[in-house]
Amino acid sequence: MVVNTHNFNKLINDEEMKQNKGRFYEKEHYHTVITTDSDGWWTDSLGDRHLLFKFRKGVIGKDMQDMAITNYRKMAQQKHPNRGAAGGVMDSGLTRKWIGKTSEATGTKSNIAGFYDRPRREHKGKLGTRLACRLTAFTLNKPELWKNSIPFIKHCDKLYKGLCSKKWGVQKREWDNVPEELRIPETSFTTVTVNFNWRTACHLDTGDFCGGMGNLVVVGRGEWEGGMLGFPQFGVAIDTRAGDFLLMDVHQWHCNTEILGTDNKNNFRMSFVLYLREDMSKCSSDNTKTLNDIKYWLKPPE
Repeated sequence: MVVNTHNFNKLINDEEMKQNKGRFYEKEHYHTVITTDSDGWWTDSLGDRHLLFKFRKGVIGKDMQDMAITNYRKMAQQKHPNRGAAGGVMDSGLTRKWIGKTSEATGTKSNIAGFYDRPRREHKGKLGTRLACRLTAFTLNKPELWKNSIPFIKHCDKLYKGLCSKKWGVQKREWDNVPEELRIPETSFTTVTVNFNWRTACHLDTGDFCGGMGNLVVVGRGEWEGGMLGFPQFGVAIDTRAGDFLLMDVHQWHCNTEILGTDNKNNFRMSFVLYLREDMSKCSSDNTKTLNDIKYWLKPPE
């Protein structure tokens, strides 16, 4: 197998990128479009090299794609106002608006599965803390679908380990510190984000373990175009198609190009991002609390 290596520098400075949060970048912005197995690196001002991405085509077989689609398709199509800058800039010119003490962003078909390190909205005040680990609604309410999807998640973790064993090892050691009830078994992950026919605007992922990498998988059915994952600061986009796997630095600015030709039935694109939430290891099995049948794992007792 031939793997191409690409080296990049920042074409847009960090301050300008902050001003472009929530912006959409079109395909024409990117001077490099990756369509084959490739590794991407970038060099900082001190001359140090950093891994930007590793891209492998067609490593998610049809059986695994079908598994992901079967178990997550219905959940993925629900709209939620929870993705911040990734949802784009609203009419107000902001990426969020405040409704009482709660902020909301543009509604998107983006949902989470697995485990999470923040309380549900209705419980924030009652718990009195921002750090509260729990099962996501999908994992709590659809345990069979969740269980049936675990082989797909384990397959992605195996790809991660094979492509970048050093980063995987750092993440796995952090995963070992997370309460067992809050870990996706036999992986290095705690959480999965699922997107349905959704084009993300320019953003940085937050809350992900900074010592690891994000795992992006695209599945789908029918005919559609676009949805390339772009790093606009580096001028490179990766043409991620159904069955492709992209290991990426989610703490660099990224977004998608326009997605064309999709519908909700025959032609659709689903993307999965698998990762470790960085605050999960701060929660303890020795300090739990239940509110309205929702169990929370909190900081260790003092």
